[in-house]
Amino acid sequence: MDASYFIPNETDEFLISQYKDFLPKKIFDAHMHLPLGITIPASQGCGVYFRDAFTAEDYMADFSPLLPGVEKIRLNMMPHPADRAQADPANGLRDLGNDHVFAMHTVHPQHVVSPFILPADDEAFLWNLAERPGCRGLKCYAHATGAEDLEATFIEDYLPEAAWVVANEKKLPIILHLFRRAALSDPDNFRYIITMAKRYPNAQLVLAHCARGFAPWSMMKAIRELEDQGNIWFDLSAICESGPMAACILKNAGKRTMWGSDYPASMLRGRAVGVGKWQDWLVDENFS
Repeated sequence: MDASYFIPNETDEFLISQYKDFLPKKIFDAHMHLPLGITIPASQGCGVYFRDAFTAEDYMADFSPLLPGVEKIRLNMMPHPADRAQADPANGLRDLGNDHVFAMHTVHPQHVVSPFILPADDEAFLWNLAERPGCRGLKCYAHATGAEDLEATFIEDYLPEAAWVVANEKKLPIILHLFRRAALSDPDNFRYIITMAKRYPNAQLVLAHCARGFAPWSMMKAIRELEDQGNIWFDLSAICESGPMAACILKNAGKRTMWGSDYPASMLRGRAVGVGKWQDWLVDENFS
């Protein structure tokens, strides 16, 4: 096992000492990834993606120093979908990534899997995927369209309705990363979320990254207008601003808000900040 990309320093140790008593004994990481390098050629070998294959053991070695006193950690293991190379189902890269996390479940059955789905996946394919041991969710991502301009993609471009049908029948979560610059405030995104959550009430829609609230303005007003369907959830992964996190928690009294690390991206030293109408990542790599 390779050494961790993130080595806690004196400042980190101080911060850990400040929050350690707040941590529960059991943690479920609702949003994390175990990348397989060959499936993400644009990132392979760069920064936090320095390993050829990330494992559950790597997660524990990297993350456990940041979670002192936690006795049990369960993972929602997802492949890493952020590479257009996986948009073509014929090249098998998407399947390799999914097979990797399912193999991790075989070794660590206490964890669960949310495989990566593509726009062309039909109901038969998704039923077979959902029946694989450990599958407890479906993960979609705009890179699956192969589009150069991800800000122009609509949710229906990368989330097939067949996924809603299967998720509704099996009461599975769909982990959705919003694109389009205005995120939840985008009228098309907002309309789609409301329409589909009503049409498929047993599917559990998880709006990842506080409904992609890296820029707080993009979700803090819209979330107040989001109709409470009871099947719309939020995860806090990779969000570093307090406003979006508070908005998600207040929207449903914390009952449908989950913590997620977004590992291994969370091994970067720095933070995502809202800047005007957009966001920026202030991390070591930007200043080296």
